[in-house]
This record gives sequence, structure tokens and C-alpha cells, in this order.
Amino acid sequence: MKKILKTIFISIGVLFIIAVTFTFYLSRGVNSYESIELTDINMSNLSDGTYTGEYSEGRWRNTVEVTVTNGKIIAIEPIQSVLFERVIDEQKITVDTITGATVTSKAYLKSIENALNAKK
Repeated sequence: MKKILKTIFISIGVLFIIAVTFTFYLSRGVNSYESIELTDINMSNLSDGTYTGEYSEGRWRNTVEVTVTNGKIIAIEPIQSVLFERVIDEQKITVDTITGATVTSKAYLKSIENALNAKK
């Protein structure tokens, strides 16, 4: 009986450690989204072409390719369609983020900003 109780307590302890570690991983960087500053890009200063931008903070690592033609954003890859459609429709990166994915949205918006700033 002692062996069974010992095995149960060890299993509970291991599960607890896994749960704490997983919770820490998921929450890492969540509060930092408020400090992500986005600055609008003057589209008229950009040459036609494909701009690559990256953003890495905490567990968020995004790389995007932004295609500009005639001073307008015409495509963003990889597609996170709702957010990217907002950027293309409004022609700015300071768009409303996606509810429930605020940190990820801001990380993608920062990637777009970094891409467009890379070719200045």
C-alpha cells in the first residue's frame, strides 16, 4: 500500500511540475504586448518590392513578407487573413487587433512594420 501511495504522490508531483511549467510558458511575454510600439509607415516613401520583417519576443516569433506595388501593400505572407486584410484595407499597421489574439496580432503587426522599415 505504501508503494502505491508513493507512486501516486510522485505522479501528482510530476503532473504539478508539468502544469506549472506549461502555464509559465504560455504566460511568458503576455504582459509585454502593451509595450509593443507601432509606428505608422509612410507608404509613399516605399519602393515597389517585397519586404521581409521579423519580430521575436518571448514565445512569439513571426516572419512576414510584405509586397508593395505603387505605394500600396498588396500582399502579406504568411496569411493570418483577418489581421492582414485589415492592414491591406486600411493601408496602415495601427489597425485593431484580433480579440483573443492580441499579443499574436501585435507581434505580426510589428513584423510588418519591421519589414517596411528594412528597405528605407
